[in-house]
Formats: sequence, C-alpha cells, structure tokens
Amino acid sequence: MTVDAFKQYLDILCTEYRLHLPQKWLELDRLWSGLISEASDPGDITDLHRELHTLVGTAKTMGLPAVTDAARAAEDFLEPYIAHGTIPAGAEQANFSRLLDNLKRSADIAQD
Repeated sequence: MTVDAFKQYLDILCTEYRLHLPQKWLELDRLWSGLISEASDPGDITDLHRELHTLVGTAKTMGLPAVTDAARAAEDFLEPYIAHGTIPAGAEQANFSRLLDNLKRSADIAQD
C-alpha cells in the first residue's frame, strides 16, 4: 500500500468513526440513565467508565483531541465513585450530565 493510499484509508476510518459517534452518545446516555435509576447496581458504573475510557483512546487515535479531553474529564469524574462502590447523587449527577453534554458538543465542534 502506498503512503497516499494509506492516508486515504485513515481518512475513511476517521470519517466512519465520526459517523458512529451519535451511537456512542446513545450508549453513554443509556448507561447513565440506567445507573441513576432506582433499580441501578453501583457496579454498573464500571460499564460506563469503560465506555468512556475506550472513547478517550479511540478519539485520540482518530484525531479528535477535544473529544478525548471531554471523555477523559467524564472518566476522571467517575473514578472516585468506582473506588468507593457508589454512584453520584444529587448535584453530582447534574455535574456528570453536564460532562456528557460537553462530550457531545466536543464532537460537534471537531466536525465543523
């Protein structure tokens, strides 16, 4: 494969990745909504954390540093809760929801 062909291939991968971000947002929202519901299990927070951690790495690889930074902020926010086996409550839930909103906006900015 030539260098130009490889660059074209990477561009296609990046475009496909960006097109699939809305599905990631839906999954993150589903996990978060399930976590803060009354029937949640504090252990479910690890699934949400894992999705964010994956997003941190893949967004960086795909050239979306703003997405990486926003996903990392959300990931870091959850770490103390994971360590204590709890979930955010009250105002902290609102804070995390804002972090998820920032994450979604970071992708919109990156695509402009």
